[in-house]
Amino acid sequence: MQDQTTGASVAAAGQTLPLGQGLVSGLEQSGGAEPYSRAQTEAMEAALPAIARAVLVILLVYVAAQLWFRPAQLWAAWPAYLAEVFAATLVLLSVRVSSLRHRAETLFGIGDFVFTSGLTLQLLSPETAPGGVAGFTAVKMMATALFVPWRAQRQYLSVAYTLSLYGLALILAPHVHEEPRKLYLVAIPAVAAFLSALGTLQAARLRHTLLERTFEREAAVTRLQRVVDRMPVGCIISDANMRYAYWNRAAEQIFGYKLQEVVGKSAVEVITPAYLRDVSARALEELARKEQVLGPMRSENVTKDGRTIICEWSAVGLRNPDGSFAGVLFMCQDVTEKHRDEQAHRELIARLEESDRMRAAFVATLSHELRSPINVILGYHDLLTEGVFGPVSRNQLDVIERIGQAAKQLLELVTSTLEVSRVQAGRTPLNLQLIHPSALLTQIRSETLEIQAKEGLQVEWEVPDGLPPVYTDAAKVKVIVKNLLSNALKYTERGVVKIAAAEARQGVEIRVSDTGYGIPPEALPHVFEPFRQFHTQSGSGGAGLGLYLVRLFSDLIGAQLSVESEVGKGSTFTVCIPFQPPGTLVQPEISASVSGVPLRNTGGKERPTRDCPE
Repeated sequence: MQDQTTGASVAAAGQTLPLGQGLVSGLEQSGGAEPYSRAQTEAMEAALPAIARAVLVILLVYVAAQLWFRPAQLWAAWPAYLAEVFAATLVLLSVRVSSLRHRAETLFGIGDFVFTSGLTLQLLSPETAPGGVAGFTAVKMMATALFVPWRAQRQYLSVAYTLSLYGLALILAPHVHEEPRKLYLVAIPAVAAFLSALGTLQAARLRHTLLERTFEREAAVTRLQRVVDRMPVGCIISDANMRYAYWNRAAEQIFGYKLQEVVGKSAVEVITPAYLRDVSARALEELARKEQVLGPMRSENVTKDGRTIICEWSAVGLRNPDGSFAGVLFMCQDVTEKHRDEQAHRELIARLEESDRMRAAFVATLSHELRSPINVILGYHDLLTEGVFGPVSRNQLDVIERIGQAAKQLLELVTSTLEVSRVQAGRTPLNLQLIHPSALLTQIRSETLEIQAKEGLQVEWEVPDGLPPVYTDAAKVKVIVKNLLSNALKYTERGVVKIAAAEARQGVEIRVSDTGYGIPPEALPHVFEPFRQFHTQSGSGGAGLGLYLVRLFSDLIGAQLSVESEVGKGSTFTVCIPFQPPGTLVQPEISASVSGVPLRNTGGKERPTRDCPE
């Protein structure tokens, strides 16, 4: 069925392209009113000069052959030959007149009328061979059906007129009756007329179908082009030879060139700086060889007025249905201002980071230098308290104790500042080792006995034996727990401070809770920020770096930190130390513990576990 349709469409081959062009332009101009009729009119305007020239050349060659081989027949029917040549010449000259060009179908009809009259009147000459006239008449009817893109009604009218005039000439020509076989003189034109009418009908249907499909494709292309033209980004297309074939309005606005100014020019020369042309050429050659997408990437480009701008590009190779390279589609945006802003932002960040590093280094140096005189003060405090320089009175001892407390607070402040500066400067390495939380907490308990001895306050430790080991930095865990304990003791006048430890699913959980003042709800999101103090009623000093240092060290060892608090009832700080920090190598002892193999004797009882707080 497909072969039949393809074969039948050959009958309309001489007319389909001009009809398709006429259909598209007709629809664009008339808004869809009678597009097929307008297409045929424009197709006739385009095809008629070529048809008239071809007919005129064929006639002149035929007349020359007749003059050479059968001059008697030519001179006997010279008015008919003259009429045929006159008809072709008249049509050819008429289409050159602009005022008559839009009447191409009518002009061809008049020429066909004159040509047919001259052809059939040759039968009236005794020197004319009736068989030749019958053959030419049949060819004429078939040719107009195949190659003339006029309306089917005109073709039917032409065939009817040709058969009528031909039949009348057969009746009036006396020498035709002397032909031995007269049937072929009627059969040949009759069969040709039938085939011409049938072919005209089929060709008209096929042309209509082909033109509708052509219009749909052209309309889709037109819609796509309109969309691309209105895109806010530049769209540029090059052909297989890397020469510009199209770019949209946004590209015109970006680079200043109109489409007509760049079509056919090299895609690596017009807007590409000289120092980037070799790189661009190699990139385009790579797109031609491989199916890939380049970008997004930024490069310098040159506009029509000579300005250098920064554009962000993406490019993809275009392929034909057979897979061969067809060209490149480029998408671009002018990001000059954005690039400058980003560059300025990066430079500002670099300056701020450098300033922050210098500040941290200065603070670390200053803190280190302050610790020496403070330690000297504390040393003399201890000597005075112990009476090395002689006995001191009660009043003097009170003053010495206040000096010692102030020096210890100052030392704590300097130490915290130094630790924070080291972490911020990236000079705090991790000393990872396998530790047992129970033993570590027992050590912290003994090291903090002095600060636990607060009148009216009870400190409770709930640290079970057999907690699984963790692979972490023991020194930083100590700082975390000590700072949480110090913070709880500082803001709890009376009541209980409890330090509890338990196994969790992801590690070991340590909780420090108190019955102190509590933290207001609006302050909870900021409790781990530096230089934050939420209680003034306790009269405790400090710079607000203790909890900030807890957060920094927790981040270093991969611990999860959370806080719960209620004003007037106290606070609970929870730190969940993972079995090992993320990104570290698996430790055999940790793997065994996590898998449920106890490292210590638990008396046959299953260790309770719970999830670490998020």
